Amino acid sequence: MKKAILIISASIFCLFLTAFTIQAIINWQIDNTNAQVKFSITSRGEETKGLFTGVKGDISFDKDDLASSFFNCTIDVNTINTGVEGRDHHLRTADFFNVEKFPIATFKSSKIEKEKDGYVATGSLTIKDSTKTVNIPFTFEEKEKNVFKGAVTIDRNDYGIGRAGKDPSPVAITIEIPVTKK
Repeated sequence: MKKAILIISASIFCLFLTAFTIQAIINWQIDNTNAQVKFSITSRGEETKGLFTGVKGDISFDKDDLASSFFNCTIDVNTINTGVEGRDHHLRTADFFNVEKFPIATFKSSKIEKEKDGYVATGSLTIKDSTKTVNIPFTFEEKEKNVFKGAVTIDRNDYGIGRAGKDPSPVAITIEIPVTKK
């Protein structure tokens, strides 16, 4: 009888610890002030760099439970900044991002996997009215500031950005999202 009570007590204790471990590590709050998505594209031999700062969303990440981890993030496309006001205005028009009709770009992960040098988030990237599956390699640094850092290259033509077929240069995107535990 004492053995049965001991086994039941140990089982309840293990369940109790598991429940608190899962709840303590799941949700991350994005530091909206410092989160950035940078881009670089070469067109007609000239490199253009810029960034978006309007990053929001939900992040649940546990390096020991990738099956339950996910990213569901948005970018306010109106925050585009290349350092040239006239160009930024043009990029917001229907010629490029059409922010009046499509003010938000989204990334929603479908799976996260461990890789040699970090992780890969596979998911749907939606810009304007086009959704494509992308793989975003990333790292997660847990230091004074917790930060997700990633990079991906996309073809702007896949998302209807700019004139179709012109300058098929890829767009290099780097992502830096500081977070704190919720």
